[in-house]
Amino acid sequence: MTEARKLLNEDQLRHVLANFLRMAQQANPLECPGLELTQIVGADPQETFYVSRDRGGVLNPIDLRILFALVPHTRVMVILGMLDIPSERKLPNAVAILTRYRLRRFLET
Repeated sequence: MTEARKLLNEDQLRHVLANFLRMAQQANPLECPGLELTQIVGADPQETFYVSRDRGGVLNPIDLRILFALVPHTRVMVILGMLDIPSERKLPNAVAILTRYRLRRFLET
């Protein structure tokens, strides 16, 4: 939550949480209408995570990327990080490495 508090105000944080609640209510959270999701595949299938991209509206001028994972064989979604990346940029490699590290640490607990 520290990254979120540094990046988002209360209204923006409520918007993000509402989107994740909508995802959680879907039979397949990855098929939530209106959300832009991208899969980032790791060398190990357990290192696969997703990026939700959201921009405009209450988030303006932030181009928000939320990095999250679905825990296999459960209905658990874990938010691994979030950042503001201009729309034309790819996810930096260092961010992907940190996200995979956070995911491995979460799965070990």
